[in-house]
Amino acid sequence: SILLPLRTTDAAYLRFNRGYDSKAIFNRPIFFTPAEKQSLAKIAHLLDNQEVNRLSNRQAQYLALQNQINPHFLYNTLEAIRGDALSVGMRDVASITEALATFFRYTISNMDNLVSLAEELSNAENYFAIQNYRFGDRIRMEVTIEPGSESAMDFMIPKLTLQPIIENAIIHGLEGQVGPGTVAVDIATDGSRLTIDVKDDGLGMSENVLEEIGRRLVFPEALTSRDEKHRPGGIALANVNNRIKLLFGEQYGLRVSSIKGTGTKVEIQLPVRRSADT
Repeated sequence: SILLPLRTTDAAYLRFNRGYDSKAIFNRPIFFTPAEKQSLAKIAHLLDNQEVNRLSNRQAQYLALQNQINPHFLYNTLEAIRGDALSVGMRDVASITEALATFFRYTISNMDNLVSLAEELSNAENYFAIQNYRFGDRIRMEVTIEPGSESAMDFMIPKLTLQPIIENAIIHGLEGQVGPGTVAVDIATDGSRLTIDVKDDGLGMSENVLEEIGRRLVFPEALTSRDEKHRPGGIALANVNNRIKLLFGEQYGLRVSSIKGTGTKVEIQLPVRRSADT
């Protein structure tokens, strides 16, 4: 009753250590204590998260490579359009073409998983400039950094965290309303946690829609392509939330609040990371 379980356990560890069976130590029939079983279950969960994150990154890189065709062709074409626009005095067209090229370069070519908040904010502002051209200056974006939180601009956050949320605010909050609208980005840190609030003064959401978005944030695996096409907000918020949790843990992510006819706020909670490695 003692020796046989020990031999079984030892064989499982040998298979695991030699790479023959990556789940050998987790699928054992016998555990010596409840704490050992609980610890191994936690390790298995952490390894699964890392594997999902790795596969997600590889898939994102594959899709970017698949869709980019030849990025230099795209950049050179946009630069040619910009040059022609400048030659005939169409400075607005030249500016928006330059903004579009910069946006594509950041989105397609930069494969970094984490970027500085300053870089991410610059990309979000560039994206907003492109949208503002379409809206004819009917919308505006305001960025506020809480006094004492200036160092947050150097913190590392997942790439493409802000832009999808700002896009959501424009499309589902501001686009359908009459009159001007504002997207406000408020940044603050307490030294261990970075908080970014993205607020709009647009249409807002009903309680039912807000509950549905909350469900998507909790159960992202239940989303389908139909969600993206037919439901307000698509799956952008769920994707951003899922990436944050995979990278940093369940205590971080998004929280959404909204009042119909008043506006929506998306609160982003992130850990303080001063480099991509720490």
